[in-house]
Amino acid sequence: SSRRRHTRYISVTGVQTCALPICGNNTSLSANTSLTATNQVVLGNSATNVTIGQWGASALTLSGAVSWGTSSGVARSIVVNNGTQTISGAITTAGTDNQLIKAGIGLLQLSGSNAGSLNLTGTNAVTVSNGTLQLVSYDYVLGQAPGSPTAGNISLDGGILSFVTTAFTLNPNRGIALGAVSGFGVIDTQSGITYVVPSVVSGSGLIKT
Repeated sequence: SSRRRHTRYISVTGVQTCALPICGNNTSLSANTSLTATNQVVLGNSATNVTIGQWGASALTLSGAVSWGTSSGVARSIVVNNGTQTISGAITTAGTDNQLIKAGIGLLQLSGSNAGSLNLTGTNAVTVSNGTLQLVSYDYVLGQAPGSPTAGNISLDGGILSFVTTAFTLNPNRGIALGAVSGFGVIDTQSGITYVVPSVVSGSGLIKT
C-alpha cells in the first residue's frame, strides 16, 4: 500500500484584516505577487511544519503578530524553499523550551521586535538545518536571550546564519553548536560591517562567508 502526504496551503492574494489560523501540519502560506500581509497569524500547537512561499514564487512578508502556540515546548519547522520570505511581526510564545527550526534552501528573514514575547532560550532552541536564517539589526529578533550561557542555544547544522543591515552583536549567552549531523555550519556577514559573536562556539566545521 502507499501513503500520501497531504499539504494544506493558503494563497495570500491581497491585504486582509482577518486572522490566519494555521491548525494543520504541512501548511503553506504563499503569495502570487510580492506582498506584505498585516494579518495576525495563529499557529496551532500541532502545526509543527509550516512552509512560507512554497506555491507562490513571490516574496511574502508577515508583518502582523504571530502566535507561536498555546503551551510550552512547541518545536516548529519553518520551511522556505523559494527566495526570501520574511517575518517582521512580533512572535509570541507561551512558556519555555520552544524551538524554531529553519529548513528548506531559501532564506527566512526575522526582523520583528521579539525581546519581550519570544522565548527561544534553551539548548537547540534555534536550529538552521538548511538554507539561511537572516537576522536584521538586533539580537532581539531572536527573542529574549538566555539568562545564563547556554551551550548550543543556536545550532548551525548545514545551514547559514546571516547578519545584515547594521553592526550586530549576538548576545554572549547564545552559545553556537556546529554541525552535529552535517559536520559544518556557516556564518555569513556583509563586507565592511563589524559583527560580534562573543558566545562560545562548539564543534568543528565553521565556515565564514
